Amino acid sequence: MKETNFKHTDIGLIPNDWEVKTIGEVAKIVGGGTPSTSVDKFWNGNIQWFTPAEITNAPKFVSNSQRTITEAGLKKSSARLLPKGTILLTTRATIGAAAVLLNEACTNQGFQSLIVNEDNDNNYLYYLIPFIKGEMLSRASGSTFAEISAKKLSTIEIPLPPTIDEQKRIAEALQNIDSLIEALDEQIAKKQAIKTGAMQQLLKGEEIEPVLMDDLVKSGDITLYRGKVISKKDIEACPGDYPIYSSSVQNEGLMGRYGKYMFDEEMISWSVDGGGNFFYRPKHKFSITNVSGYMRVNKEKLDYRFLAYLLQSEHAKKVFDYQTKAHPSVIRKEYFLRIPDIQRQRSIAEVLSNMDAEIQTLQDERNKY
Repeated sequence: MKETNFKHTDIGLIPNDWEVKTIGEVAKIVGGGTPSTSVDKFWNGNIQWFTPAEITNAPKFVSNSQRTITEAGLKKSSARLLPKGTILLTTRATIGAAAVLLNEACTNQGFQSLIVNEDNDNNYLYYLIPFIKGEMLSRASGSTFAEISAKKLSTIEIPLPPTIDEQKRIAEALQNIDSLIEALDEQIAKKQAIKTGAMQQLLKGEEIEPVLMDDLVKSGDITLYRGKVISKKDIEACPGDYPIYSSSVQNEGLMGRYGKYMFDEEMISWSVDGGGNFFYRPKHKFSITNVSGYMRVNKEKLDYRFLAYLLQSEHAKKVFDYQTKAHPSVIRKEYFLRIPDIQRQRSIAEVLSNMDAEIQTLQDERNKY
């Protein structure tokens, strides 16, 4: 039998010279606590005190917490002072969020933090957290909210390279990728800010008299519709690759894919959930569900891309309830639009589309990393 460089274990395939150990074998697990909130002398001291909400979307390294406690608060609670390099790991309600301490701190009881022993690299263990999150969730229990105990956490198995140097090399490679992602995030944010400023300037049209969308509907230049019902049974009965757009603003409204399609044309659709928004749909084969709206326009007077940008800009200024966002009979009464001539519309749309293309290129690169 041909020799391989890998071996099968209970946690999957790993290199032959690696081993499997439990969290409890590589780290000391330390819980947290909360001093009495009714005792003023326990609070606003010089000891950082973290809660899970601060870690859920935090960067890898953290140092300053939103609230602090005093030495007296530390002594009169189950909170424990954690050394620099400790992995803060949330284990109650939100399970599996993690960050690495840059200085001494403590936490509330929503954590089981990991003080990694000197034979292992804390950064390597930090990068393992996403891979054990599923196991943490499966072992969690609780009637009010899910929680995993220190005892159950300690028995979760992880793959370990044979030396701390190899662990550090792996962690360094992953940190470099994180740095690339962070740099791309900054570029994307800057590009989006530039686009927002450009939209505000290009779409102002102060010299143009605004027209109510309802008047454009009455003139036949815009026609508003609602989509049609597409059930899960429909999708299961006819699987395929044609996009289905629904009410969500997430992923530009993409709900799923279907073996049939309703449209093969350019148009604008709008969603209603999560604040709602308008979306430009270039010509392709797709469907729109009944909880979304869509519109067709007179292309001799209106440019689809320009109108989508204009509606997005106007929408951002408004506050809507569900019906206002959803129903064509209401939405037509909400938008006063400043519309230049068709050539100007196309020029503005081209500028903004080019900006969108640059942003999409950066987002694609980020997703690749």
